[in-house]
Amino acid sequence: MTISAKTGDGIDEWLKEVLNRTDAGQRLAEVDYDIYAEGEAVLGWLNSTIELSGEQTDCDAFARNLMQNLSQQFDSSKASVAHVKIILEAGDNFLISNLTGLNNTLNFRGSAETSSEARLTLNARVEMNPEDLEQIVRKTLKESVKGNLKVKIIALRCLSPGRPNPTFRFDRIVPSRKW
Repeated sequence: MTISAKTGDGIDEWLKEVLNRTDAGQRLAEVDYDIYAEGEAVLGWLNSTIELSGEQTDCDAFARNLMQNLSQQFDSSKASVAHVKIILEAGDNFLISNLTGLNNTLNFRGSAETSSEARLTLNARVEMNPEDLEQIVRKTLKESVKGNLKVKIIALRCLSPGRPNPTFRFDRIVPSRKW
């Protein structure tokens, strides 16, 4: 089945199928944690929280500029993007943006409007070493902030994930109880 969360196409049919299936929970999914770990090991992970302050600024234009510049940096580095997500909050207003591949996957929702103070949360998973990812994000953030804003990095962590080691794992199908 094909569906689009963006347009809503196919969602009613999919939902009908999901709600009427009786075979859910009848088999355990096999996860090869070696393959899973290999896939994650090539990604740099970055999580950050940043405060912006200064003159009244069009927060939406700032966010678009930042995300477009990050996208261009990753495209020119030929770095595969798993995701880059931001939420820019200014008072009660907020803008959310995500990038899940090349520049044409860039998406924006909401509006942070105009403000002199904002909080930016930026989360990225990109196929490059963490040091290069951090350098690109810091450089692009600095270039995206014109003279009218000050940047205060509250938290910024960049890493390569460790091998997953699940604490709990089902070894058999557990029958559901009828309530």
